[in-house]
Amino acid sequence: MSYNLLNTNPLQLSASIDSSGTIDMAYSGIDLTSYNEEVLIELDVNQQTQICVSDFTHGGQDRDVYVFEVDSSGGLTGPWTRSGAVAVSGVMTYASAPKDVEMAVMSVLAESSAPSPETKSEAQQSGAGIIKVKIRRRGELPIPSRRG
Repeated sequence: MSYNLLNTNPLQLSASIDSSGTIDMAYSGIDLTSYNEEVLIELDVNQQTQICVSDFTHGGQDRDVYVFEVDSSGGLTGPWTRSGAVAVSGVMTYASAPKDVEMAVMSVLAESSAPSPETKSEAQQSGAGIIKVKIRRRGELPIPSRRG
């Protein structure tokens, strides 16, 4: 079950590090692990959204966030552009929906070099959190799953 939102722009996500050392994601203080790390945004006509993930502090140390998109083969593209203390996706519009974005969210100590994983598996082994955001036109049916 996903956490459902309507016309949310931007989708401001926050990251933290859980007790196992893995990135955990939240929206407005709501831990998304209860929603299988999945968010659904429905857009009305002429609406758009961007996904933003802010830097955070853990154990008294500032952490910079980097977000990579996971492709269908498990490879990664990115990282997303950073603007100030935020990793920012491209703009997604009603016209470009439906779109599914699977993200690997990583953090490093502030001012450190950006991580450069090549696969989802490699990112997860380094403590990345994986989250899916589904963008849909309001009132349309979801994308059917592909069966092979």
